[in-house]
Amino acid sequence: PDGSASSSRPTGQRAHVRGEVSLPWQAGGLSLTPRARLNVAGYDLDQSLPDGRRSLSLAIPSLSVESGLTFERETTAFGRAVRQTLEPRLGYAYTPLRPQSSALAFDSAPVEFGFASSYAPNDFSGIDRVSDANRVSAGLVTSVLDATAGAELLRLGIVQRYLLQDQEITPLGTALTERFSDILLLGSSRIVPRWSVDATLRWSAQVQRLTRSVLGVAYAPGPGRSLSGSHRYARDASEQVDFGGQWPLWGWNDAGTGFA
Repeated sequence: PDGSASSSRPTGQRAHVRGEVSLPWQAGGLSLTPRARLNVAGYDLDQSLPDGRRSLSLAIPSLSVESGLTFERETTAFGRAVRQTLEPRLGYAYTPLRPQSSALAFDSAPVEFGFASSYAPNDFSGIDRVSDANRVSAGLVTSVLDATAGAELLRLGIVQRYLLQDQEITPLGTALTERFSDILLLGSSRIVPRWSVDATLRWSAQVQRLTRSVLGVAYAPGPGRSLSGSHRYARDASEQVDFGGQWPLWGWNDAGTGFA
């Protein structure tokens, strides 16, 4: 309790159990991972919810399947021997719709739609909110690696979701009816020695324009020396530019391991 308990901010006791079972399978460049989850929570509240209840429980199952292929080839590019990979990925997630009260979202928060979360069945972190899902995610990533050192020189990727039915429980609180999600584009380059460039773009398939972007560039000529800058943009929300770096003015030894 913090003195502001109400039907919209109740206090009480919560018990929670979450389990997951997966069966990864891999053969050569093919991988397949079916996964089953169960999220169970029980609440005993000090205040009544708008519908009058003080005790309630939820049990929400979820099923998903992720598959991927990995292709590799040896070639030459940028004046050196390289290894190129091509990795298509396909996933399906199903979570049935279960009524949930937004007043009980004690430690849940929306998860930003990105490469890491695009194949996940839940659009929330925490344990109190579980989004319904019946959707397919498809993506493709290609990388170019230095064949000798193994360092990644170039990485490009794209991913998009397709809804098989409307999603009722969403981070925005309104039903999601558009079948195609935004398109996510990823790019990074370390082709030029000491320089790195990273970019993530989110393109709306409905309004046909950029909705979010993160662009960054960094220069690292040696140990203890680096300069970086980034530009973050969210349409109708924010725009931010950051700069950072470190550059010793004296006392740095030739080995680059610290101050002399």
